Amino acid sequence: MASANIGTIRDAGDRAGNARTARRAVPACARVASRSSPLPQAGKVAPPEEQQAGMTETSKPFRRIAPSCAAARRVALAPLALLAAGNSAPVELEVTFDDVRDAKGLLQLCLTREARHFPDCSDDPAAIKRSVAAATRSLRLTLPQAGPYALSVLHDANGNGRADTVLGIPREGFGFSRNPPIRFGPPRFSATVMELDAGLTRQTVHMRYLL
Repeated sequence: MASANIGTIRDAGDRAGNARTARRAVPACARVASRSSPLPQAGKVAPPEEQQAGMTETSKPFRRIAPSCAAARRVALAPLALLAAGNSAPVELEVTFDDVRDAKGLLQLCLTREARHFPDCSDDPAAIKRSVAAATRSLRLTLPQAGPYALSVLHDANGNGRADTVLGIPREGFGFSRNPPIRFGPPRFSATVMELDAGLTRQTVHMRYLL
């Protein structure tokens, strides 16, 4: 009688161990099941709506396993996605200022991505603006994303924060990305736009003075 009880306890322990192993193996089983068609279980018939969908009583557990496998894959791939994001280079622009007349005042920079805000970046909430001493010869900017940008530079010699003119002619120096020809008024946005990608882009702006 005692030996029978011991055998029963041993069998129960074996079944519990097998159940734990099966639970740990669920994702692997789901991958195997996705590559093979489950066999119908004798004596059990799926409801009519599931028969129309090609399901059997045996196939129904795999519907519960599949989401678990998908979640496991997402968790496993998350570190790889973070690693890829961490390895992507930032978008940087290094601007060199050439032909600045003197060191008086400030150099006012603005970067915009839209033609309607060019050249002074007015009413552009996404504009990138910087003010540096006129003696500055280069400046490196880190941009929020890749894409088209147009750069305007004003030599604000008196530091009043605006472009001073005489009869519509600029009294202070100015410059633009890609250094387009200057005729009447500012150049077109398309003539100054730069396509910036991940990594470092260098741009030299030649300052111009009309008076």
